Amino acid sequence: MMKSLILILGAAMVVALALGDFDKPAAAAAKPIVLRLAHGQPVMHQLHKKVWVPWAAEVEKRTQGRVKVKIYPANQLGAPPEAYDIAVRGTCDISGVTPTMMPGRFPLEVCFHLPYLVQGAMGDPTSDKLRHMIYEKYLIPYEIKQAKVLWTGRYGLNVLHMVKKPVRTVEDMQGLVIGFPGGRVMPKLLARVNASAETTFVTDMYTSLERGTIDGMIIPMEATVAFKLQEVEKYNTRLDLASGTFFMAMNLKTWESLPPDIQKIIDELNSWAEETTAKALHESTKANYMIAKKAGVELIEFTPEEMARFVEISRPVEVEWVEELAAKGLPTRALYEDIKKIVGK
Repeated sequence: MMKSLILILGAAMVVALALGDFDKPAAAAAKPIVLRLAHGQPVMHQLHKKVWVPWAAEVEKRTQGRVKVKIYPANQLGAPPEAYDIAVRGTCDISGVTPTMMPGRFPLEVCFHLPYLVQGAMGDPTSDKLRHMIYEKYLIPYEIKQAKVLWTGRYGLNVLHMVKKPVRTVEDMQGLVIGFPGGRVMPKLLARVNASAETTFVTDMYTSLERGTIDGMIIPMEATVAFKLQEVEKYNTRLDLASGTFFMAMNLKTWESLPPDIQKIIDELNSWAEETTAKALHESTKANYMIAKKAGVELIEFTPEEMARFVEISRPVEVEWVEELAAKGLPTRALYEDIKKIVGK
């Protein structure tokens, strides 16, 4: 009798232990993976409202709640020049990186800033084809080896926001101090029209314009309302200068730790994210023009003849950039030729 009781109790213990071990993975699996996404835009910016927030929701939806994304906007986890590093070292899992904010860090990305070489806003077929080619063939292999690139984007074409003086001709730029977010191309271009360039981070634009530290600011139109530029600018000249790109960098260890099916879901979302970004920026640019006009800002366009003059003035900047970096061993000549093949120049 005692032997039978011992056998029954032993069997019960084995079952209990087995059930306990079975429940532990189930409990662990029920706990969602939380990805920290950091970016530098204010919460009212279109990229935050219409891209990153919906992307986070889409990730949670497609993974059936297994992955959640916590967003840290407005440089909460690091200043603009640190955007790439915070992803690499794991301060966050995903970071929106704008190479313009890190002069010298991504030298090949500067090709997007060459005034009229890589034209077209995001969503333009030629512009998108160029961006994908340049990132896949040059930027990722040469300059973005320490992170997983999820998707890429490009800001709208640059315009000139002026406080006191309208710019209707090339000569109107002479003697002006013009702010720009960063990089080496803009100072060279402005020097060719006898204007001075002043590096001005987007967070400082409003104050710098208001105080007269700079006469104007070169930045895409979609930045107007997000940074309240319509409150300080009086004139806006549509220069349609080429603009920089951005990319979503993911910490490699975080990426490699994700289950394969979740990696697949996130990868499949990249094209959705790019289409959503293009739509958001297009709508934002259109809305910003309307809001600026309603605020009393005079919207100015160069005549076709004046624009042709400005384009011609900018051309030597392209060749100078190509040769300067080629002398340092970078493949800018090959990159330049690849670009010209696509744009037909």
